[in-house]
Amino acid sequence: MKNGPVIAPLFPYTDFLTYKSGVYFPSEGSFKFGGSQAVKIVGWTKGIQGDSWIVENSWGSSWGEEGYANIMSGHKDLGVDVVAISPAVIPVPFFKYEEEMLKHRNSGYSSSNDDQPQEEIEESQE
Repeated sequence: MKNGPVIAPLFPYTDFLTYKSGVYFPSEGSFKFGGSQAVKIVGWTKGIQGDSWIVENSWGSSWGEEGYANIMSGHKDLGVDVVAISPAVIPVPFFKYEEEMLKHRNSGYSSSNDDQPQEEIEESQE
């Protein structure tokens, strides 16, 4: 994926525990667990069985396809198609960001009122 993986919720069905390979879709007779879990979406594929998300699960390499699964796309009950989150990227190296924050903090300006020096704010409150 161009901008890296994203994290999505998964509302697993009971047969997800025994997934081994192929495109996962809940089988007839399986039911939803009461909760959810997070999976990392690392890609997608278009195949004979339909479009699917390639996800990394947190259950280790002995589960699924060495810790990965193909989850059918378009099945909103599974949650993967509903929402995904990605980390925000700070456009400067963190140490530069930290330096700028320290400069700002030490400049005499209040974070609550950035357009007035701290001395003026204190005088106006007297």
